[in-house]
Amino acid sequence: MLQSLRHPSKSMVPLTILFFSSSPISLPLLSVLLKDSRFKVQGLFCQPDKPAGRGQELTAPETKALAERAGVPVYQTPKLRDDKELLMRLQKEAPDFLLTFAYGQILSEDWLALPRLAPLNVHASLLPRYRGAAPIQAALLDGQKETGLSLMKMEKEMDAGPVAFQHVFPVLEDMTSEDLFDGLATLASQVIPDDLVALSENLNFEAQDATQATFTQKIKKEDGYVDFNCSAESLLRRFRAYTPWPGLWTTHKGERLKLLSLELTSTSSLKPGEVVYKDFDFFVGTLDFDVRLPLLQLEGKKVLKSQEFILGCPEWASTSLPS
Repeated sequence: MLQSLRHPSKSMVPLTILFFSSSPISLPLLSVLLKDSRFKVQGLFCQPDKPAGRGQELTAPETKALAERAGVPVYQTPKLRDDKELLMRLQKEAPDFLLTFAYGQILSEDWLALPRLAPLNVHASLLPRYRGAAPIQAALLDGQKETGLSLMKMEKEMDAGPVAFQHVFPVLEDMTSEDLFDGLATLASQVIPDDLVALSENLNFEAQDATQATFTQKIKKEDGYVDFNCSAESLLRRFRAYTPWPGLWTTHKGERLKLLSLELTSTSSLKPGEVVYKDFDFFVGTLDFDVRLPLLQLEGKKVLKSQEFILGCPEWASTSLPS
């Protein structure tokens, strides 16, 4: 795949962009585009405000607040493909680029035909690997040593369009999905603006090899449930992929136990799911090695270190978890 270089703009006229995102991952990039004189963000599209938190207060996407502070029009159409009137209005002053980055809706062909130059998407993987909704978690689940960003031209089939630029990002051993999310967000702000300028001067794309494509599904809360009939390494990968959400959890006698920290050991003295509390530490067996759980939380209770947890719940000192 092509790698991006830094290109000075040949024109003083700013590139016009309609930006589509409902996720905090795009905030650093959107912030740069709003400040960089090479660009003019004509509007932001994001999902409607939704109830959130324990109080279920109506909460707006963070991208909305950033755009409004910059005086950029915000559009929150629930089903964009049905808003023909808005599309017709925007066609009168079509942008150079339509740019999506974790928007949350699939754009119709009419919308994809709107921009003067190209409809683009920033995808958080090195396509064609990890198309779909959860590329960051998938890279961690597979134990990848690197992932990255792809700037691609959008087509009707999701994440299948040709790619203009890719940027590799190393996956460190202790990274969680939150760490990788933040790292890719920062990377996007550093490289995508120059990529857009380069594309404005040369619309060059390279087709994906569809035979190498892999696919991801949207993460659900239930994905965080674990039993211990697995390897310690696979358990650690799941912990990294599902931190902070949905988190790893298991059950015992009707109680849900959240695993807020997890460490591998070199011992294999316990059967899968067998629990032992020794030397002020909480250990559980897997198919191969035992794992240490330094930080635990019963649902609705305080987060506790293993020593504090056992003092309050001595029945957990020697028991069995699902396996």
